[in-house]
Amino acid sequence: VYKDIFSGLSSGKNTFDLSDCPDLAPIAFTVASYHGGAEFNGTARLKLKESDRAKAMAQELKKFGIILEIYDNSVVVKKGKITYPKETLYGHNDHRIVMSLIVLCTLTGGTIDGAEAVSKSYPDFIEEITKIGAKVKTIEK
Repeated sequence: VYKDIFSGLSSGKNTFDLSDCPDLAPIAFTVASYHGGAEFNGTARLKLKESDRAKAMAQELKKFGIILEIYDNSVVVKKGKITYPKETLYGHNDHRIVMSLIVLCTLTGGTIDGAEAVSKSYPDFIEEITKIGAKVKTIEK
């Protein structure tokens, strides 16, 4: 499913079913933002995660200039131009939200409050992403 979503987005496909893989939603929405938008079905379960992932991503992607439309069981990532976020991003205490925002920030820059949530599933994420060229600065509270 992961391969189908990401290869599909880069080749112009724009409708995907996340019913069997709701954990991919944050990064799928992020990649769709970059590739001109998409529609995702099977998203009702996103409310049952560490955060309401559709709502959280809508709030954070809006800071990049990207609009998400949220429906009962679908999310539409509207076509838009990704811009530098003028506000601090918020991690929503959700490791998948944070990792998705970090990936997008590699294109634009930005500050994420609550980035330590990545430690839940991938404590070395920031270290690993810097190995592939991302510039990340951590600030201890």
